[in-house]
Amino acid sequence: MIKKTPEKYFLFLMLFISGVLIFANLGNIYLWQDEACVAQLGKNVLKFGYPKLYDGKNVIIALPLAEFNAEYLSSYVTSQTWLEYYLVAASFSLFGINTFAARLPFALFGIAAVAVSYFLFSRIIRDKFVVRLATILLVFSVPFLLNVRQVSYSALVIFSVVWIFLSYIKLLAHERHAAASFVISNVFLFYSFFPLTFLIGIAILAHFILFRHYRDKAIMRSVTRIILAILLLISPAFFFLDLLLRVEMGRSRDLGALFLKFKANWLWINNYIFPFLILLLLTVKSIFSRRTGVSRVLFSLLATAAFLSAFYFLTSPGINLSRSVLLLIAVCACVAAVFWGRPDTDIFAYLKKNEFLVLFLIFILALIVSVSLSSDAPYFRYIVSVIPMFALITAAAIYHLCGKNWLLSGFLAGLLVFSNCLSIFPLRVLNSVSPIKDRSVFLFSEGIHRDLSRDRYKSDILNYFYEITHDYECTVEGVAKYLNRHGSPDDVVKISYNDIPAMFYTDLRIVSWRDPGGEAPDWMVPITSVPFLTDEKFLKNIEGVQYEKIVTDYPNICYSNLPEPLYHNFRTVGKTAMPIYFIFRDTKEVPRLIFYKKIKR
Repeated sequence: MIKKTPEKYFLFLMLFISGVLIFANLGNIYLWQDEACVAQLGKNVLKFGYPKLYDGKNVIIALPLAEFNAEYLSSYVTSQTWLEYYLVAASFSLFGINTFAARLPFALFGIAAVAVSYFLFSRIIRDKFVVRLATILLVFSVPFLLNVRQVSYSALVIFSVVWIFLSYIKLLAHERHAAASFVISNVFLFYSFFPLTFLIGIAILAHFILFRHYRDKAIMRSVTRIILAILLLISPAFFFLDLLLRVEMGRSRDLGALFLKFKANWLWINNYIFPFLILLLLTVKSIFSRRTGVSRVLFSLLATAAFLSAFYFLTSPGINLSRSVLLLIAVCACVAAVFWGRPDTDIFAYLKKNEFLVLFLIFILALIVSVSLSSDAPYFRYIVSVIPMFALITAAAIYHLCGKNWLLSGFLAGLLVFSNCLSIFPLRVLNSVSPIKDRSVFLFSEGIHRDLSRDRYKSDILNYFYEITHDYECTVEGVAKYLNRHGSPDDVVKISYNDIPAMFYTDLRIVSWRDPGGEAPDWMVPITSVPFLTDEKFLKNIEGVQYEKIVTDYPNICYSNLPEPLYHNFRTVGKTAMPIYFIFRDTKEVPRLIFYKKIKR
């Protein structure tokens, strides 16, 4: 509870600003494939009461080459818990079926995440300057804003993870209703995105044991009831969902692929959440405060070498044992430079004083390792839950660097908000010393890692301001508007991608891009870089059928509203678009959207 009036005003101001940034132009950009999948299943919830895959005209094919048998047509989502679908359905029932209503619940939870994060920051850090700065960094975080504006569980995950940590801290402080809050927050996370429930439970358990909170008998008496309550409330999902079968750890058995994803996830953090250059600055400041004379310079040079070695390790595509060993030695030497020879340094006392920072680091490390093992590629959306934690870590680091110098602190914070120079500068220095050779890529992970290693200077917040103040035209909008204007409800459309957005925005029958068969459709819409899946039967069915080619002014790209900040197009794509990992090559001139209409005789 906020007792001081200035803090109330500050929080209300942050909520107002976040509301403006999140809600501005919220319904302007049409839903892309993943968003439309959630929205379409939300429509099906309104119609059937549950997220059924087939609505009577169109079917969402969850897997390639799925068979359209009676069992499949009557099936429902089993690979994910359903909270997001029911939130969308509730919004549709109140505000109608449209883009804004689809995104509304997640935008609201994005604002709620700001409020809960402020309360969490206040419990961990007593200094109001750090708390306020962390909140500001979160509110103006473009990756945070992009993800909470998506029809996706990302906003729910960010909100619930912060809520769980806040409830856990209150539980350790024996506060009233803390146990109930901890139970409800964990159940909320489970029904938002179930794998993260187990991961955050492991992190909390490790922290609980490491700092010996099990010695508190009052808490231990509540632990059993808390665990039983959580298990009881999440158990219904296991009766109708095959969730346990979806936890596929070790999907990539190739050690090189695992390391590539691991390094790419850390590059995501450096480039878009927390610049690792701040760690070097903190290390050098600590060296200068603990050393004198020539040793200051020598140890600072050693720290810089270790830091650049770490970036070289992160940007190198393969595994080099000798480089890894040298990196480990350099990092250990840096730690020694900071702490060795100082009898007043008690690392264990420091960790105890900052035990919740340790909790965050355990969770962050566990998350990076788990998504590197289980995901097919290092997508940014899988690690968005760490954004509030790094906002606090960044604010605390700025305070330690600048102290009470508000002007210098404000300058550094502004540099972080309005540019990515601190993130990209080490990559540019390293590339000037040892240029990263261009390499061919064959997998999503290779493409993402390559693009992150060569990221460019930019101001995402200025690009974001442009997006929320201007109209945005995309491929999905062109498909939907043209088919609604020139098609009829009985027409069949075969589209090579963006099939689910076409289902959401039109009344036509849409043949999924994953279905290779079917009769000769009334419309064919090729989406760039995604070829039509066809079989011999389909090719025979369209043999001799004539189609009229219709060229529009809309750009023809796969992804118009990706939440990954590296690949997000902040404005209507003109002649050139950002190279994207699915294409594996630099994009040249962007083609226009083309329709092929069957000539009926």
